[in-house]
Amino acid sequence: MDNSELIEIAVKTRYLREQSDPDRNRYAFAYTIEITNLSSEMVKLLNRHWLITDDNNKVEEVIGEGVVGQQPEIQPGQTFHYTSGAIIETKFGTMEGSYEMLKTDGHTFKAPIPPFLLAQPHMVHYADTISAHRNGILRACEAVTLHMSTYAIGDIQGCYKALRRLLKKIKFSPNRDKLWCVGDLVNRGPSSLDTLRFLQDMDHCTEIVLGNHDLHFLAIHEGCAPTRSRDTLSRLLQAQDSSQLSKWLRHKQLAHFDSLDTTRGPENFLMVHAGVAPRWSLQKTLDLAAEVEYALQSKDYKKFLHCMYGDKPIRWYEKLQGQDRLRTITNYLTRVRFCDDIGSLCLNIKEGLCAAPAGFKPWYEYEIITHKASILFGHWASLEGRTGKHRVHALDTGYVWGRALTVMCLEDQRRYSISD
Repeated sequence: MDNSELIEIAVKTRYLREQSDPDRNRYAFAYTIEITNLSSEMVKLLNRHWLITDDNNKVEEVIGEGVVGQQPEIQPGQTFHYTSGAIIETKFGTMEGSYEMLKTDGHTFKAPIPPFLLAQPHMVHYADTISAHRNGILRACEAVTLHMSTYAIGDIQGCYKALRRLLKKIKFSPNRDKLWCVGDLVNRGPSSLDTLRFLQDMDHCTEIVLGNHDLHFLAIHEGCAPTRSRDTLSRLLQAQDSSQLSKWLRHKQLAHFDSLDTTRGPENFLMVHAGVAPRWSLQKTLDLAAEVEYALQSKDYKKFLHCMYGDKPIRWYEKLQGQDRLRTITNYLTRVRFCDDIGSLCLNIKEGLCAAPAGFKPWYEYEIITHKASILFGHWASLEGRTGKHRVHALDTGYVWGRALTVMCLEDQRRYSISD
């Protein structure tokens, strides 16, 4: 094995909104690095070397001892991870570099850190607006991620054992693959606590959007809503790490966008839990989701959790303000099944297509996004994973109701399921 292959490095980045100031060209990012020792001997990380390049081709070189004040010794088969940060002057940038590693025989070698993107979330990248420099970044990042598979999984709803069985079936590797979760991680199933602990441990390789059951758990935990007779959240609510898990979950998205290299070529994906409103564009959906995310992560998040329940206003319009606005956005993203052509919501029907009231259709019959991105969603088990519409993928196949748990590989659209 070549020395450069002795170490596997995985990276996950996050935009730090509160530490950024776009008006002053300050964009702050956190990056989490996982360093796995694939060799048969202990290695020690001696030094780091970074090249940080912004979208104006401004390059900052960083050379220093160790990482975060440590020179970690990594045993064979073990993983060391740490989180640090970078600040650039543009919305987009890249980082790459290497670690100098020491072997037990006294020899040193360089472990390359593949290039990765620094980019704001909820920014839709169109080919005609990507600079030549950014194109180079994208090509470099694509070149080092071809080995990775990205899987999107339907509603887990506390069915932890089924989740583990399905990941074993597809030979999912946290050090290689990515798992996208369409929401409703908890409730109705028997093991919500184990599910959240497991996914939190895999935070570096997951993308999660919140579902209505996840929000309901947050509201109960914060004393903003009572439990319901069908809830199965007691063990999670009583756990010693319940507050930690709640805070972790509260900082997840309501809509996730990314562009992947698939067998069909580059393809954009939008993931939400339930759906979108008829006239929401891709960027509009991401912007409105960010409003709710900001409310959930602000100091007044309990006010949102207390006020999010309710079916009114029954449709979206731009002049909505305050909690009515946030509630309406949330109802589309986490609860919608049927609506009419102007977006009026019918939230009390959970059955399949034959149950549509007069004048109402599935929300995806009115969406205007799929010419820009494929849509991934859960929430509607009665669809049994079928929409009949190109580029609209239903992933909730109702395992908690005795049917199946389904995951789809986004690169080739193959589906895998397990059932009892």
